[in-house]
Amino acid sequence: MNLLLRITEAKHIGDHQYIGLCPCHDDRERSLSIKYLHNKKNPLIYCFAGCEFNDLVVTLKKLGCWNGGKERKNAFR
Repeated sequence: MNLLLRITEAKHIGDHQYIGLCPCHDDRERSLSIKYLHNKKNPLIYCFAGCEFNDLVVTLKKLGCWNGGKERKNAFR
């Protein structure tokens, strides 16, 4: 299991898809959606509680869970 999935205490919900605790707020409901794509370095991420994508990226970089590169402006839902 990778660092992002461990830090967010993510649970597997589907094919390469996980739901975890968002590190940007005091999450108790697992609002962070994480989906890994075969051809991408970083996963698609979305916080259902409303955290901004760029805030997620900054936090994940600080935690060592984001590999840099181009940041996506849109995350999946």
